[in-house]
Amino acid sequence: KKATRRVVANAKLPLKLTALAIIVHAFRVLVFVLGRTGPWINWDVRPEARPTYTFDWFWVNFAGIMALLGLLGVYIFWRYIRKKGLFTN
Repeated sequence: KKATRRVVANAKLPLKLTALAIIVHAFRVLVFVLGRTGPWINWDVRPEARPTYTFDWFWVNFAGIMALLGLLGVYIFWRYIRKKGLFTN
């Protein structure tokens, strides 16, 4: 158990940076999904003079689901580490 604590203690910064990257990516996906729905349709990919950009709803849904799964994974992993007390010195 001591070895596990030492490994996790040395991995604090990479774990935090990875969690931050997943959260920022989820925000990017939110912008992508919102750019395909409602009053904002195609606002992020179409200049004023271009015709409407076409897309496949499958990839919009896929991106949203994968971003949510990433956030859920960060939450579960973070809870597990805090429950086990692996970040304590």
